[in-house]
Amino acid sequence: MQRGEVTPENKKPPRSSLPKQGKDFLPGWGPNEVTLEQGVTLLTLPREIGPHPEGGVISSNLGRFGPYIMHQLPDEEKPVYANLKETLDVFEIGMNRAMELITEKRNNPGRGRRAAAKALRELGEHPDGGAISIMDGRYGPYVKWEKVNATIPKEVEVKDVTVEQALEWIAEKVGKSGAKKKAPAKKKAPAKKATAKKPAAKTTAAKKAPAKKPVSKKAAPKKADDA
Repeated sequence: MQRGEVTPENKKPPRSSLPKQGKDFLPGWGPNEVTLEQGVTLLTLPREIGPHPEGGVISSNLGRFGPYIMHQLPDEEKPVYANLKETLDVFEIGMNRAMELITEKRNNPGRGRRAAAKALRELGEHPDGGAISIMDGRYGPYVKWEKVNATIPKEVEVKDVTVEQALEWIAEKVGKSGAKKKAPAKKKAPAKKATAKKPAAKTTAAKKAPAKKPVSKKAAPKKADDA
């Protein structure tokens, strides 16, 4: 979708892709369905959600791989991107939810974006297995257990955090995200080796006696003629 035509004065008029759901267009947003109002709304993208408290603006947009939000701090070389689950969230997501998604993405930046967060304290083992640690995040300390990161309330000092508190925050975070810890896979019992069957003994066939040749009868000698 494009607003206006390409002219020498306007070489790059505003454009926007029609929203998709998987490989298909979002219901009601196809080429033959989209209305003028929807088109005007699409052309407002990227949408500014609001200013980040540490500088920069959080915005939402539709990209090649779906809806997302982005933000870049003044000291960052590259912006941080966080995917959105619902396409229409680009028009509806608020500042609180956007801040949460961007913070989570910065705490879990993925390979190659920044150095791993430093561990401040080791609290112990989780009942389901795995160490619980307090990490030093860009926006303050947080509790980490496997792939779960739970923010520590501002009024709680790192030195005062207990295992019980950490477990409570982790459980709350897991409950919000709906994530479930996978049970360890059961080991399969080794397959029984099949016992090889002994080959059946070969039976020696009884040798047949050679067939007797028929005795040829000799012709009786002819008698001499009587003199």
